[in-house]
Amino acid sequence: MGAWLDLLAASPRPPLWLDDTDYSGRLLAGGRIPWCDATALIAWRRQAVSLLKPSLGVLDVGRLAAAFAAASPALTAGVGRGPIDPLAALLASAPLRRHVAEVSKGLRLSLKMPLALVMPSPRAWPGLVYAGAFGASAPLGADQTDEASVYVADFLRSFGEAGVDALLLTDDPQTRPRDADEVGWYQSVLNVGRHYRWDVGLKTPEVPADDGGLDFLIAPTGARGVELGAPFWTMDAPVPAVAPGGFRYARIPQDTAPERVLAKLANLGAP
Repeated sequence: MGAWLDLLAASPRPPLWLDDTDYSGRLLAGGRIPWCDATALIAWRRQAVSLLKPSLGVLDVGRLAAAFAAASPALTAGVGRGPIDPLAALLASAPLRRHVAEVSKGLRLSLKMPLALVMPSPRAWPGLVYAGAFGASAPLGADQTDEASVYVADFLRSFGEAGVDALLLTDDPQTRPRDADEVGWYQSVLNVGRHYRWDVGLKTPEVPADDGGLDFLIAPTGARGVELGAPFWTMDAPVPAVAPGGFRYARIPQDTAPERVLAKLANLGAP
């Protein structure tokens, strides 16, 4: 059990996991998140944590890698047209690996809370990178997802000692795993998480029939992490209950008024 699960077990009230990337990008970076500048990126994340006071620090590695690819088109230029080829080329980039390690270490030194990395799942990520390079692609099957998981796992090893506490994979309705067998397609990534004692979770629109050994799930219902949907920020409906040992997850819409955000977070009892 890592620092995130330790916090869940010890906290007298549900901890809060915030996805504030778009909101803080607009509010604190003028819509120009400094993804490729380690010093500025660390400072931006520290400022966001200081303002919003979530229960853990979060770095969106998927967004960072996409910005890195956009700034360095040679990374995926000339690669094969296989569904995994662009992602494999991107994740093999030594400059990208060093950059993620530098930012992770900087955040670990400056934040007195658990640190989580967020990225698309091995089934979702190849399609996102492929779309950026060549256009849309179909969701992967078992063998292709397993192969992508190997590339993601190797990427993660390059900053395994950076002080990360949790890893969150994200899926959409087309890529989400339906059962433990499909969660098993991510096994190479799960193994790396276990090796470095990270708490590994999955954000999914619907929980699988079996969690396949994941440490936690985030979903609108039926998960340890209860996702607060967009209406939470615009309506005064009751906040969904959280079971003991659970937590709340919320994505702040980009254009939400700061006064509204702080008021809603105060109502949650965010520490």
